[in-house]
Amino acid sequence: MAQNMQGKYEEALNSLDFALAISPNDDTCLMAKAHSFYSLCNYQKALDIFLKVREMNNGSPAADQYIAFCYCALNDKENALKYLNSASQHSKHLTGSNEQKAYTLGEIADGYFACGAFEEAKHFAEKAHRLDKSKLEYVLLLGNAYLGLNDLKHALQKFIYYINHSESVPYAMLYVANRFLAFDYSEIACDLLKTVLQYDEKKDNFPQKNSAFAYMSLAEFRCGHMKEALEYLKEACEKDAESVKNLYVNYLPDTVLPEDYFDYLRQQIINEKPN
Repeated sequence: MAQNMQGKYEEALNSLDFALAISPNDDTCLMAKAHSFYSLCNYQKALDIFLKVREMNNGSPAADQYIAFCYCALNDKENALKYLNSASQHSKHLTGSNEQKAYTLGEIADGYFACGAFEEAKHFAEKAHRLDKSKLEYVLLLGNAYLGLNDLKHALQKFIYYINHSESVPYAMLYVANRFLAFDYSEIACDLLKTVLQYDEKKDNFPQKNSAFAYMSLAEFRCGHMKEALEYLKEACEKDAESVKNLYVNYLPDTVLPEDYFDYLRQQIINEKPN
């Protein structure tokens, strides 16, 4: 999280504590405090406050959604699904503009996806997209859900639509390649990344290009192309060591310095193929 954003949330928490000292059961302040903790990735504190709001009101549609997200972030999928199911019931009675309704439905879809409930994720992503076709994130949610359901045909349709309508085609392709890589469609990821690497960082306003080398190295490993994989890995370590660390987190102890990533991983990969 950017330092200035973190500071704003912490400043907001100080102001909210002052307000809650005067009125400790103010719903609006409690929800704002919970959202601030959530934005700071302090999911347990956020969860405790959301649950308090829910208890105070004998149920809270607004809280249920974020209770589910907190449980999901805390890797408690059982409770996450419980509150997502509650939020999905409340979603039948949404008010506001179509854009507002779509946002809530998209959030529910995202929560279901994170819990591995891909059919439910698809259902709510479709509802969100029908209400607001201007938001490409709902198309992405659908593509991700279809991948989770192993429906490659419809996933490709959604991702192609996303790429063709994105402001930055190379960035969109990089994102889609990442999704295919996450679901072990490594050959498709390789094909996309080869196209991505043809774009120019400056000419095509593509500052994320360097991270594509790290993704390409992993995709090539999974395809069994060891020589090519090591070539891309070496370039990735030189251009974007942070992306290498994120992708190979299970293979890089914290004691290994960025300048040693390539030599360390090369030795590891000789005997073990990344999964």
